[in-house]
Amino acid sequence: MAYNILVINPGATSTKIGWFEDDKEIFTTNIMHSAQELDAIPTKKEKIEYRSEMVKKTLNEQGFDMSTLSAIACRGGTFGGLLGGAYIVDDFMVDVCLKPNQGHPANYAAVIGKEIADELGIKAYIYDGVGTNETDPIARMTGIKGIQRLNRTHALNTRAVCKAAARDLGMKYADGTFIAVHMGGGVSINIQSGGRIVDTIATDEGPMSTTRCGIIPGNTIVKMMQGKITNVATGEPFTVKEINELMGSKGGLVSLLGTNDVIEVEQRYFAGEQEVIDVVKFWAYQIAKYVGLMATVRCGKIDQIILTGGPAKSKMFTDLIRERIEWIAPVKVIGGALEMEALAEGILAVLNGEEEANVLTEAFD
Repeated sequence: MAYNILVINPGATSTKIGWFEDDKEIFTTNIMHSAQELDAIPTKKEKIEYRSEMVKKTLNEQGFDMSTLSAIACRGGTFGGLLGGAYIVDDFMVDVCLKPNQGHPANYAAVIGKEIADELGIKAYIYDGVGTNETDPIARMTGIKGIQRLNRTHALNTRAVCKAAARDLGMKYADGTFIAVHMGGGVSINIQSGGRIVDTIATDEGPMSTTRCGIIPGNTIVKMMQGKITNVATGEPFTVKEINELMGSKGGLVSLLGTNDVIEVEQRYFAGEQEVIDVVKFWAYQIAKYVGLMATVRCGKIDQIILTGGPAKSKMFTDLIRERIEWIAPVKVIGGALEMEALAEGILAVLNGEEEANVLTEAFD
């Protein structure tokens, strides 16, 4: 029996959807929403309802019969403390997704998915949520009593590429040890062993990215907040808002080179622009350094290192990283992301009885 699975993966100004028959992609599209269009919708709930209608309208225009769906696979789960794998989207999860502190657009998928699933009498699920944290207890500790690391990472894509790497090596995913480097708007690095993500370097505690500054010395952050270090762009002390922006949307390549476009950066690199060459080499150096750090978690016994995400499409960039880390383990490059495929395959495993879906009982900020 073949299963039809609808995959929903919202971004800030887009909603990517896919129709899969088992693990075979039948249709994928990215529904774009202008910022002005979204800003004109007053409430979060109404924004989600708008996206939901766009999803149904698009599928209808493509001639898909929604009544043939077996399940809906949703991106999301930014709330912490999740195990890897599937979670059923129920009323409690929807309530969590609608809370003001859960503003990430990925969480819209669960709300949209449950609405459609309820109409059809089927179930919606999230899979390998953003807030997945199944790391070793030692990896959660910090030097401040009462504070633990959240160990957030790009769980969905990195687990998918590690599973793909295991298949290519002819081994079971759970029998291997892999380091995965996801590069995009944020860079996160994790190590996967025994079928789970055992430690991570999150987007704010490791390398910079196209838009994020990455780790900055703590005393520097304190001085920025105290006004002892001024903003080069304005000549004024940093505001908390500006610091947050550097950590999320205006740091990294944006701060250093004025763009988050890796293709443009690559062109400027080959054109011999020295500032670009220096920044790109620094970025590759940073990523390689943190890969080395991850290797210590399993005493250097690594089967493969996988570089993935948008910037991994640049051979120039991945070669700069590769030359520093391939002494640790063989390096595999999987450009782009496998999020849509991973969501479909994960929920297919649930439908086939190969995995059991969890139920969310509590959520963390």
